[in-house]
Amino acid sequence: MSIYRKVLLTYLDILGFRELIRQSALDASKVHEILNILRIAKRKGTRGIAAADSEGGTKTITRAVNFSDLILRITYIDQASDLIVRLNMELMKLAGIQCELTSQYGILLRGAISLGALYDNDDFVFGPALVNSYELEERTAVFPRIVIASDLVEATTKETAQVWPSLVRRGEDAAYFVDYLYAGAQSKPGGFFSTGFNAASSLIKGHQIMIADKLVHTKGERSRQKVLWTALYHNSVVDRLQHEQSSGSTNWAELRIAGEKIE
Repeated sequence: MSIYRKVLLTYLDILGFRELIRQSALDASKVHEILNILRIAKRKGTRGIAAADSEGGTKTITRAVNFSDLILRITYIDQASDLIVRLNMELMKLAGIQCELTSQYGILLRGAISLGALYDNDDFVFGPALVNSYELEERTAVFPRIVIASDLVEATTKETAQVWPSLVRRGEDAAYFVDYLYAGAQSKPGGFFSTGFNAASSLIKGHQIMIADKLVHTKGERSRQKVLWTALYHNSVVDRLQHEQSSGSTNWAELRIAGEKIE
């Protein structure tokens, strides 16, 4: 019998992917770059969890599917006690993916994560969870951020365990989203949470360089608004780090993005 399963469904849209595809028709090296981007975006988060099936073997916790520039990340919630630990894992994985893609490749992501029912196999994926995440990405995310459904946030408040606060931020529009750059700056090299950088200052510097370059080269008002939002987000994270880490060798002020329209 075919049934729905309860899942965390992350819907990711790789911004600028179509332009990369167009470039790949003239530059074969872009094909390798596209494959790297897809591998990073589909990275699974199963390390650190021992999930046994009813027969004593292991079972799939997270799977990822892509349709060109769209990535679906499916994390199964088999029982209520799974929610917080698996949500924390997925949020860490998403933050790491955003840090790496943005700071190394200059690729911006937009997406949404929700909790709901889904049917999936090798041929088909459908269900309320997919619809919810798609609509949230289309209508609420707007900027290069991964928003978190408000009912999912509400569900976490009913659990004893907590979502790690460094992973989530609330925007001026009241939407919750993955605080990827701040979370990445808190990660430890070689730890569970990988950003692709060996120090917080290196991550922030890479992010600064990529976004500053995009500000110079991005044309079109809608596209520029997305980059400007990311630049403002970058500066807000740097200001927060500077306030929290006033002592040390890093001059955080130098890692802000400067510009006439950025504060």
